[in-house]
Amino acid sequence: MKRFFVLLFALLIYCSATSQDFLRTVVAKKGDGIFSILRKEGLNPSKYYAAFISLNEANIKNGSELHLGRIYKIPTASDSFIEKGRIVNVSDGAEKALYDEELNKISLKSDNLSNAVYYLVAEEKTSKSSYCSTIVSELAYSFLVNGAQVYIIKSDSVATSENEKFRFQEYAGIVNKRYLKHHGKYQRLLIVRSKEEITNKRLNVTISHHGKSEEGQKFAEHIQSIIGNSTSRKGSIENLSGIFEDGNDLFLAKNALPAISVIDISTGIKKVKQESFSIYSDKKTFATWIRKGMLNDYAELNLEE
Repeated sequence: MKRFFVLLFALLIYCSATSQDFLRTVVAKKGDGIFSILRKEGLNPSKYYAAFISLNEANIKNGSELHLGRIYKIPTASDSFIEKGRIVNVSDGAEKALYDEELNKISLKSDNLSNAVYYLVAEEKTSKSSYCSTIVSELAYSFLVNGAQVYIIKSDSVATSENEKFRFQEYAGIVNKRYLKHHGKYQRLLIVRSKEEITNKRLNVTISHHGKSEEGQKFAEHIQSIIGNSTSRKGSIENLSGIFEDGNDLFLAKNALPAISVIDISTGIKKVKQESFSIYSDKKTFATWIRKGMLNDYAELNLEE
């Protein structure tokens, strides 16, 4: 019943939100053609070529050539990298493209994750920290180029215990609004955080989930399994995922619609929690392990269906 009211509340927020679609425009530069402009804008040129012609017919010569210096409209495309990779700011809810200027460097590798929606959060101890942000960026790029919808949720303030409850309330609102937009798809929320600055490769890792969420438990266990089996750690990795206790993590898990997992990272040899395990890894490798675990969760769910 409580989940029903959370869903209803989020639906009201979503329905009350208004938006207006604005066509993106670009100025044709030397060497630009229709195909190159569409690629730079993150669109499939073959798919949107005709739409581009239709929008810009008056400014196209000889059937396909562009005029240097003229403004051209870009077709609206829900499957463009601009629309599928988004950053949402916690402070004002503003949304922008994850990739904009770099679009010409990105290309779609597959559509294997076209039914997946990922909400990613990196929480750091200080504004100078970047370990968790780097991991989240690696995950976002990998998921995006394989067809997923990706939202990175960012906060202007440094993560502290004092503002945690407010942040988590904002997270829930942001995620739930978009969850309804993508209703029926596979959707997961992942928070990667560290309450200290990560300065070396020796890490303590805890992967937690909501004890009453079967999907959340499987999500956490898939990540845990890959990380545990990819390290030199000896012994069983069973039951290494933790359960949210009373607090803000539990609040978020109860109020956010998608299944959620939280990865806590700290440094040092000594374990900080019984459920944590020690690994030795650089950022890129650690991100790869997390990604593989998340992909396994998606693949298993698809097989079950």
